Amino acid sequence: METPAWTLLVVQLLTFLIGAGGLYFLALKPIRAILEERKRRILHAQAEAESARRQAQANSDELAKRLTKLEGETRERMKRAEGDARKMKDAALAEARKQAIAVVEQARTQMKRERVQTRDEVRREVARLSVAMARKVAGVSISARDKKRLIDRVIAELPKRLDADA
Repeated sequence: METPAWTLLVVQLLTFLIGAGGLYFLALKPIRAILEERKRRILHAQAEAESARRQAQANSDELAKRLTKLEGETRERMKRAEGDARKMKDAALAEARKQAIAVVEQARTQMKRERVQTRDEVRREVARLSVAMARKVAGVSISARDKKRLIDRVIAELPKRLDADA
C-alpha cells in the first residue's frame, strides 16, 4: 500500500518541526544565551575600558598639574639659592676686604715701627761715629760720662736736622 503523497508530506513536515523544535531548545537557546553573555561581557569590558581611560586622563591631568607646580617651586628655590649664594659671596668678599685692610694696616704699622727703630739705630751709630771722630780730631780721651752726655745731645739734635733736611 502505498501512502498518499500528502501523508508523506505531513510526516516529513512533522519530522522537520520536531527536529527544528528540538534544535531550538537543545542548541539555539544555549547558543543565544552564550551570545548574550558574551555581548554583556563585551559591553562591561568596554565600560571598564572607558572608565580606565577617564581615570588615566584624570591622573595625567593631575600629574601635569603637579609637574607644573614642582617646576614653579624648583624655579623659586633656585632663585632663593642664587640669592643666598650671592649674599654669601658678597659677605665673603666683604670679609676678605676687611682682612686685606687689616693686613695692610698691620704692615704699615710694622713699617712705621721698623722705620723708627732703624732711625734710632742710625742716630745711635751716627752719634757713636761722631764721638769717635771727635776723639780722633781732639786727640783726647773722653770720660764715659762725657761720652754719654755727648751721645745724648747728638741723638736729641739729630731728628731736628733730619726733619730740616727732609
